Amino acid sequence: MTYSVVMIMTDADLLSRIDNFLERTGMAPSRFGREAMREGQLIDSLRKGRSLSLANANRVLKFMADHEASLPDDADTAADPAASCGECALIAAQEARTHGPESAIDDDMREARA
Repeated sequence: MTYSVVMIMTDADLLSRIDNFLERTGMAPSRFGREAMREGQLIDSLRKGRSLSLANANRVLKFMADHEASLPDDADTAADPAASCGECALIAAQEARTHGPESAIDDDMREARA
């Protein structure tokens, strides 16, 4: 049996992706929290050290992917499309549908490192 190293998304990684999403979309942090998790203070609590469960982290990633998928193509202004939150979130959302929330985070990080 062989084992592979799997990189887990950290709280800082998730918050960085959320911050990038907010900057690209111009969405207010309170709106993001309300729409992603029905919690207007989500971003403030993450910045103060709160950790999300894997299921809730996937919920946030799926929200970002769904939101960005609904935007016109020219709305994404990220300098490096391969590093954009939307692409990583799309990967995570697809993996979550296929394998469940835990493997989506693992697969997302594996893709980001490739």
